[in-house]
Amino acid sequence: MPLDKAALGTRYVCFSCGARFYDLNREEPNCPTCGSDQRENPNPDPREALMSRFNKRRRKKKAPEAPATSADDSFMAPMTVADDDDDKKADKAKKVEKAKKADETAKADKAEKPDDDKKAKKADKTEKADKTAKADKAEKADDDKKAKKAEKADDDKKAKKAKKADETAKADKAEKADDDKKAKKAKKAKKADETAKADETAKADETAKADKAEKADKADKAEKADKAGA
Repeated sequence: MPLDKAALGTRYVCFSCGARFYDLNREEPNCPTCGSDQRENPNPDPREALMSRFNKRRRKKKAPEAPATSADDSFMAPMTVADDDDDKKADKAKKVEKAKKADETAKADKAEKPDDDKKAKKADKTEKADKTAKADKAEKADDDKKAKKAEKADDDKKAKKAKKADETAKADKAEKADDDKKAKKAKKAKKADETAKADETAKADETAKADKAEKADKADKAEKADKAGA
């Protein structure tokens, strides 16, 4: 013969070990298998809380006689056929709720997917733009480097050319100065030579004139001597 349900108290499915039991209207609904206090359930079943409040109100209206049960805390009240039906209904309700949640999750995922695709495309576009910007920046830096290198090479070439032209101008100037110096020296030597020749010619003329005058004087004296001897 099944026990009176009012005397069994509130039915629980232990959140820790899964054991099913009645609290027998005790103040502390501890699991007889593992000892877990069902009031500490992190995800309480709202039906159990409702039944607990209902049983408390019934206990206040009518204090039932204590059932002929053992005082041992490890006692587990037997489950009746009605309890099994209730369990089946509860399991079915949980399955329906689970399927409903799964359907809602699938719909949410389906609605979220286009948004994720849009975000992914945007991220991909941003990444491509960033890569392009980096490539352009690197290319510009490379071009600037090449331009600076070419400019430096051109400046070096111009500097070398200017230096060579300056050296050539200095050499030409030095050579011209040397040529001028040689020309002046040659001109001076020529003038001195001409002067020496002129002096020599004048001296020769004077000597010739003296010899001629001396001969004329000798001839005159000889002529006078001849006239005197006659």
